[in-house]
Amino acid sequence: MKERRALPVALLVFALLAVGTLHAHAADPDRSLHTAPRMAFLDHWRAILRTGFMAGSGYATGYTDYFLPLLQNDRGVFFFTPKASFTDDDSNEQNIGLGYRYLNYAESLILGGNVFFDTRRSVYGNRFNQVGAGVEFLTKWIDARVNGYFPTTDEKRIAAQDTYALGRDGLLRYDGFEEPLSGLDYELGILIPGLSNIMETRFYAGGYRYDSRKFDDVTGERLRLEIMPTRFMTLEMKADIGHDGHTHCSYGGFVTLPFDIGNIFRLKNPFEGWGEMVGFGRGPRELTERMTDRVVRDLDIVRKVGPEVNPRLEQGLIYVDNTNTSGIEDGTLDHPYNTLAEALTAPDYGTGAWIY
Repeated sequence: MKERRALPVALLVFALLAVGTLHAHAADPDRSLHTAPRMAFLDHWRAILRTGFMAGSGYATGYTDYFLPLLQNDRGVFFFTPKASFTDDDSNEQNIGLGYRYLNYAESLILGGNVFFDTRRSVYGNRFNQVGAGVEFLTKWIDARVNGYFPTTDEKRIAAQDTYALGRDGLLRYDGFEEPLSGLDYELGILIPGLSNIMETRFYAGGYRYDSRKFDDVTGERLRLEIMPTRFMTLEMKADIGHDGHTHCSYGGFVTLPFDIGNIFRLKNPFEGWGEMVGFGRGPRELTERMTDRVVRDLDIVRKVGPEVNPRLEQGLIYVDNTNTSGIEDGTLDHPYNTLAEALTAPDYGTGAWIY
């Protein structure tokens, strides 16, 4: 069912992007789709390598993120964006994405869409897969993003996470699972004036919702601060404020390097030109520079681990407690028999129930 839902959503993303592109062309009387240059293998926007880390709340993750243009012209770029991350608990994740970005002729708006295939090996040795789709709208002052995530792998049993409890009529078992969650996240960001004249700084606020079949749903708000002292370095701080009362904070950053794999075969520096990105105090970037920005989405397949919400009866019990003086005795946890003799003559005793 989840696999069938994912493809229409991905197609919808690109349909919305196409409509936005057509609208942008129609809004410019001096340009049309017929006069727009064809996409080709150009180098208007260069390939980019980003490598960074995020840490906090008892974990640390290192990652690499490539932006590799496939086809482009002076208005749009179709790109390949593979990612890989590794955590300090021996889990890892790989993401393979395709995206398209269009810059309108006024150079005031970027419309973007992307689709991803994600795969993760968890600390429990389980492999989970999902597909994702996202849309983005970027301007000088305001950014907006929405991402959807759709697992294609079912939950996995983890016996070590089983727990037990006394129920009304017996011993209850809560089976342990690791479950990938379907859901979405979204954010709206603003360029901070004044400070951004020295170093580009953007503040984002949004939220997330992930649905579960075995556990309570995961919902909350997310705050994110992105600071770019230079074009070469970006610092990031993030806080997830869960509706379950837990707040998770993380800190990190990444470096951005222009990358030319062809230079390796020419025996030249593949990161040629990186020195141009180091200067401080250059103010906010133009939108033409942001066409190669990373695709912002959740680094991890969101999962929940633990005993499921709904238990099953492990063993029928007949309760006995000689302090029960309520006058109500039916052998349940709330109203136990107050003598062993009553329990031995109870109807359930002959069907395999234990006396507790």
